[in-house]
Amino acid sequence: MSADKPSREFAEFLLTIYSYYGQEDRFTEPTVLLWWQALRDAPMDLVRRGFSLHMADPRAGRWIPKIADIIGLIDVTPEERADLAWSIAAKAKGSCSPWDSVRFEDPIITACIALDGGWVKFTRTQYNDFAVSRWKQRYIGFYRRKLDLPDLPDHLPGIEEMQAPKSQRARIRVHVVRSHNPLSKAGSDRALAQHR
Repeated sequence: MSADKPSREFAEFLLTIYSYYGQEDRFTEPTVLLWWQALRDAPMDLVRRGFSLHMADPRAGRWIPKIADIIGLIDVTPEERADLAWSIAAKAKGSCSPWDSVRFEDPIITACIALDGGWVKFTRTQYNDFAVSRWKQRYIGFYRRKLDLPDLPDHLPGIEEMQAPKSQRARIRVHVVRSHNPLSKAGSDRALAQHR
């Protein structure tokens, strides 16, 4: 979600929450900015899930949540994030072929795969426990440094894109792999195809 100012989706969602609790009069621009500053780095589906968990709590859910309530519900450790990231990458590996170009919603996954030799190599490599552990440690390192990601393209090219003439590469379909909600029981488990 990260951006300088709240998205319309975020503001409308927050208004819905305030309305649910009968607190529309407390819904102000400064309030939206406070929530945004605290939650802007979290994926919107995770924010929604945090609010849903709060609202479903028989005790705490009777009152409008505070920022700390939601952060406490959606905050996960770097190790949990790395496990989730590996799961997303492994599922994408099973649903997209080496011929496909892919874009991960989480740029750290892109960085880890790029440093392992790219999408084609990633799809063709069998990862043993040591290699998976090394991949997760790299993810954690990037996550902790946040802004120190290597300079990478916005997606990982597949064989089709790499072999296509430059004039045709813009027409190649890029499969977008969404980040999943770590608190969701269901969540989308497949890569969603979209055009650039």
